[in-house]
Amino acid sequence: MSSHEQHDPTLELLMGLPQLSPDPEAAARVRRRCHAAMARRVAFQARSSRSGLRPWRLSEAALMLSMGLYLVAAVVEAVRVAGSL
Repeated sequence: MSSHEQHDPTLELLMGLPQLSPDPEAAARVRRRCHAAMARRVAFQARSSRSGLRPWRLSEAALMLSMGLYLVAAVVEAVRVAGSL
């Protein structure tokens, strides 16, 4: 706490608690899971760099195509309405 903050006995009690250290077995399990996750990420990146067109690129292309078609339809409709005036 800094000098301009009010005194809070609860915070002082919490600061007085002993620090917990992780169980060595639990730390080893977490470390194994982290290493496995990093290995999966590296394998995924290697697979995706080998493939030419990635799946998310296909979804982006489909989205851009649908937006383009919507824009063309909006322009055609605007020209039709402007022509009828």
